[in-house]
Amino acid sequence: MEGSLQFNAQYRDPEIISDCYDVRIHIDPDFPHSLPRAWEIGHRIPRDYHTYGNDDSLCLGSPLRLLIALGKCPTLVGYVKSCLIPYLYRHSYLERYGRAPFGQLDHGEAGVLREYEGFFGVNGSEACLEMLRLLGLKKRVANKERCPCGSGRRVGECHHKTLKRLREAASPSWFRREYERVRSKGTWG
Repeated sequence: MEGSLQFNAQYRDPEIISDCYDVRIHIDPDFPHSLPRAWEIGHRIPRDYHTYGNDDSLCLGSPLRLLIALGKCPTLVGYVKSCLIPYLYRHSYLERYGRAPFGQLDHGEAGVLREYEGFFGVNGSEACLEMLRLLGLKKRVANKERCPCGSGRRVGECHHKTLKRLREAASPSWFRREYERVRSKGTWG
């Protein structure tokens, strides 16, 4: 589906930004279990501004962040409001004021891993990757393993609440796929 997306939004700045972008959204049949992809088709957003180089789709954030946001309202309207509009708002703000209203994720897998470290409450790419692996296991199996945070305790005595909250955002099979995707990139070591 494609068309013009008009929005009014504000972040911490008291000024409301009103803007309009021409966008295309691709929705997979298993939505909301898979994330839609979006493109800005009016040639307003430069290709090097948070887009994926392989197909120029918009990089709206880490997959887990988007699933968490989408989980609050798992509809196309929810996706537009919680995932797409914040991206477009940030770009509009940057155009208007020459600075971003909020931080940004680093590009590529390094940025995804850094954000995942924050979600998991661990330091380091290897610990982050191990948390992804644990999220792909059954809870009772994962809770018996040593926590990747380095505490020396089992997950069930340490980060089990964090993992429980994240399991609400995605299925174990999603975490297994994400673990394999991130691991295969080879940028985490």
